[in-house]
Amino acid sequence: MSYTSSAMGKPRILIAGSVPPPYHGSTVAVHSLLNSRLREEFDLLHLDTSDHRDFENLGKFDLINISLGLKNLLQLAAHCIFRKPDIVYVLPGTNVGSCLREGLFVILTKALGRAKVVAHFHTSYFKTFYENSGKPLQRFVDFFLKKTDHAIVLGQCFREMLAYWLKADRIYVVPNGISFDPYPGEVVEKASHGYPIRITYMSNIDPTKGIFILLKALTSILNQAPPFTVTIAGAWTSSGLAVKEQIMRFIEQEQLREPVRFEGVVKGKRKEDLLKETDIFVLPSLFEAQPLSILEAMAAGCPVVSTWHGAIPETVIDGETGILVEKENATELARALKTLIEDPKLREKMGLMGRKRYEKYYTKEKNIENMILVFKKTLGLCVENK
Repeated sequence: MSYTSSAMGKPRILIAGSVPPPYHGSTVAVHSLLNSRLREEFDLLHLDTSDHRDFENLGKFDLINISLGLKNLLQLAAHCIFRKPDIVYVLPGTNVGSCLREGLFVILTKALGRAKVVAHFHTSYFKTFYENSGKPLQRFVDFFLKKTDHAIVLGQCFREMLAYWLKADRIYVVPNGISFDPYPGEVVEKASHGYPIRITYMSNIDPTKGIFILLKALTSILNQAPPFTVTIAGAWTSSGLAVKEQIMRFIEQEQLREPVRFEGVVKGKRKEDLLKETDIFVLPSLFEAQPLSILEAMAAGCPVVSTWHGAIPETVIDGETGILVEKENATELARALKTLIEDPKLREKMGLMGRKRYEKYYTKEKNIENMILVFKKTLGLCVENK
C-alpha cells in the first residue's frame, strides 16, 4: 500500500479547518465533510481552527488569532508525529493571516511526516490576492504551494488560477454540494400566486455581493414592472456595516422602503419557507467562487439571476436555469428581473430546470462522492481515467 493505514485499517485524513459560526463557504464545507459518509471510507481527525467570532475578526492579527494559530501549529505537529495521517487537508484563504497559517500547516506537515497535502480553494481570486501581495508573502506562497500534492477548486474556470504552481493532473474540480432540500421526495410546486412577485436576495450583506447594484436595478423598474417585493436575508459583514447608513439612505430616497425588507439571518425551516415562497432569486455577486445560496435557491426550484463570474456560469445555465448579467451592470440586472417578473411560465420552467440540475450535480451526496474520489486518487487507491 502507498499509505500508512490506521488501527482501523482505513487511511487517515486530518481535516484542518474551521466550523460554523460564522457561516461561509469554507466553514460549511468542513462541517459537511466531518458529518458525512467520508467516515465510512477514512479515519477522520479534525484540527479545529475555529475562532467563532464574527466576520470582522477573520484573518486579523490580534492576540486571539495569533495564540490560536500557534496552538493549531502545535496540534498539527502532535497529529503528524503521533497519529500519522495519510492526508492533511487544508483550506488556504485570501487574507494574510489565513495564508500564513495554512502555508505553515503545509510546510510543517511535509517536515514531520510523509502525509500528502490536499489544499481546497473556496475562492475565485487567490491569484489576484497573490499578485497584490508583497514579495515576501509571494515567495512564501510559492514555497508552500509547490510542496502541496493536490489542489481542489470549485469549477473548471479556476484551474488556471493555480496553474503557476501545480500541473493540471494535480488539480481536481469538485463543485460545492449541499444537504439543503425544501422538497425531499416531493414534486416541486412553484405555481404562480399572482402579484406581488417575491424576489429574494440571500447572502451576507456586503458591497462585494452587489447589494448596491441590486438596489439601483430595483429603482429603475419600480414603476415599470408589475408589483414586486424584495427580501434581503443575511448578516451584515464589517464592510456592509461600513456602508449600512448609505444603503438605508438610498432606500429611503429612492422610495424602496415599501417593497424592500431586511429579514436578517435565516436558518432551518425559515430558510426553507422563504425559498419556497420565492419567485425569483437574485445574487449579483462581484467576487464569489460558487455561492452556496445559489445552490439552495436551485434546490427550492427558483430561477436565479446572477453574474458572469467565477463558477456561477458553470452552475447557473444562462437562459435555461436563470439569467446571468455582467457584474456591476444595474441596467442588465434590471432587465433580467423585469423579464422574469413579467413571465410566470419562464420562471416556472427555469426553476424546474434548476432543481433538476441541483439534483444531478450539487447535492451533498454528490459532493462527498467526488471528495472521496479525490482522496483515493491522492493516495493512489484508484486508477485515473485516461
